[in-house]
Amino acid sequence: MKKLFFILILFVNSMAVSYAQTNEAVTTIMDDERTARLDSLINDLFINDPELKSLLNTNPWKMHYLYFRSSFSTKTVASGREIGDDQINIGNQLFYLNGAGFYAGVSGVWYNQLDPGYRTTVLMGGYSNKLFNWDPLRVRLSYLRYISHINDPLFEPLYKQALSSGFTLSNKHVGLRLDGSLHFGDYETGKSLSADLYGNLVLYENGYRKKIRFRPEISVTYGIDYQEFMLDESFIDPITGYEYTSYYIDKFGLMDVQLELPIDFRYKNFDFELSYKYHMPQNFVDDVEHPNLSVFQFSVGYFFRLGK
Repeated sequence: MKKLFFILILFVNSMAVSYAQTNEAVTTIMDDERTARLDSLINDLFINDPELKSLLNTNPWKMHYLYFRSSFSTKTVASGREIGDDQINIGNQLFYLNGAGFYAGVSGVWYNQLDPGYRTTVLMGGYSNKLFNWDPLRVRLSYLRYISHINDPLFEPLYKQALSSGFTLSNKHVGLRLDGSLHFGDYETGKSLSADLYGNLVLYENGYRKKIRFRPEISVTYGIDYQEFMLDESFIDPITGYEYTSYYIDKFGLMDVQLELPIDFRYKNFDFELSYKYHMPQNFVDDVEHPNLSVFQFSVGYFFRLGK
């Protein structure tokens, strides 16, 4: 039954949901990127594990778990666009799940080139279950709330909450995942779509407590990019006193194509992952060229079962 959380380590990685060129957007984008794929993770938790399915069919409400995960990334990327210059980040996440498909969690990320480095706490909750009582097809719904820790009266996060839904169709060897999200702020709303095709290759297995897997994945992400226009003359906001020299118009389109090559190791209650990601950002506004990016990420996780 401890297979339940091994799958979590595979996908709680970057998934881009939107991109803005203003500094106020960076925190929301990156923390959302760290947590949005939890929807898809829950979808995969109970698939291809006959022992766990048997337990869930008896009394899933009595199965309760905690999972903690910490990760390190060599670059900070949102929708294929690099934030900063080789800006590293360290993320921590804690999740609660039960066998009936409900989950809740808290997440935060520290960035070495931002001030403050820790800017936002993300709270999340959701539900995932099979559709039409058919195990290969699962649907999900989740809600995310962002809590800002920036003590600046002029700072206003771009988004404060998000609602996501999607489904996954998979078997033991291959899977297809589709997700859509809506993001809400006081003055802005955003949307994103993503599709992921992934494989599952077991390289080594010695009981369910010791396993090495390779799960290559290719993803496409659609979101909002912002086209900047310069004002003929600057404008000063009479309330904030902030001087504006340009304005933005948002456009929706293909943001990023990503190839991910993760190697996952599990030993007893520990999960380890080393992943290489190659981003191919797509340019559809202005003449701004975004270079392709290579990112390495390492993560370690540990899970607990609560009660007997």
